[in-house]
Order: sequence, then C-alpha cells, then structure tokens
Amino acid sequence: MVPYRIGIDVGLNSVGFAAIEVSPSGSPERILNMQSVIHDSGVEEAKTAKTRKAVSGGARRMRRLIRRRRARLTDLDKSLIELGWPIVDLETISDPYYPWRVREELVTAPIRESEELYRKLSIALRHIARHRGWRNPYTKVQTLLAATGPSKEFLTFIESVKKRSGMERVDPESTVAEIVCAALETDLTQRIRGTRKDVV
Repeated sequence: MVPYRIGIDVGLNSVGFAAIEVSPSGSPERILNMQSVIHDSGVEEAKTAKTRKAVSGGARRMRRLIRRRRARLTDLDKSLIELGWPIVDLETISDPYYPWRVREELVTAPIRESEELYRKLSIALRHIARHRGWRNPYTKVQTLLAATGPSKEFLTFIESVKKRSGMERVDPESTVAEIVCAALETDLTQRIRGTRKDVV
C-alpha cells in the first residue's frame, strides 16, 4: 500500500485534484495523479454574468406570476357570472379598440339600460384586469383611499401619447381610456405603446 494524500483546489472557474505519495513522516515524495477540471462557474449568460441559479429563479417566478394571473382572471370571470353579468367574446367585435371606447363611455355618459350597463361594465373590468393589472399585494387597501397625484408611469404615458399622436395638450385628470380614445381620434395608425402600429 502506497501512502498518499489527496488535495483539492477549488477556484472560481476550475477545480484541481492531486494525489501525492508521501513518506512515513508525511512529506510529499511524488505526484501519483493530478487533474484540473474547467467549469462555467455556474454562469448561464457569459455577457451578463447571471448565474444559473439566478436565471432559473427568474424563470420560476415568471411561471408563478403567469399562473397566478390566469387564476385571478378566471376568478374574475366567475365573479362576473355570479353577478349575472355577461362574458363578452371580443373576437366577435370587429373594432379592436372597442374596450377602450366602452371604458370611455362609462366615465363620460350615463347608461340607462341595465342590461347594456352590465355588459359594458363586464367588458371594462376584464379589459382593465388585462391591461392595468392588480393592486400590489404588499400595499394596504387603505392606501387606495388616500388622495395622490398622477403616478410617474401615468405621466410617462401622457408624454408618449403626445409624442405619438401629435396631441398638444392632455388633461391629467382624464382616465387612461379617455386619453387613448382622444389619441385614436387624432391618428389611428399610431400605436400608443411600443413600435407596432396595429395594436394599442
């Protein structure tokens, strides 16, 4: 039996192994075997230096976000059905901006017919749920009752509308739907957000 010791050197991008024969006193005498293994240091993207753990964590959180969003939309539809409000298939409506026009109508003109009101409220709520999202769960409901000014995102949206539609003035007291519809009346070929021209 040859007495030996094993050494391991762990580096950032490699691991070294060595088997060293030693004397009875423990002094090294000769190298029996050695090897160096190069690895990627757990980095998934070399340019951004994101680790595989970080990338997989981001993907996992995104899957969870999509799953929760689908569940919330399903729960919303169930609640609307329980209220007796119809679920309107927007694929049957030729106007792609119809939900925006409905939202504008709901805040600018009274709707006397209850059946039409429930139909348009259903369209508006489902559209808002898909375009605005949900309240931050870490924010208390009571904070929604406090008077606040326009958010940074809303002001950025107004500037985008001015730039893309050529509108000179946008009332910050208006709702998003009113601003979108005013921009659509100015130019239907311009997209409010993004670069494509066929969808708002």
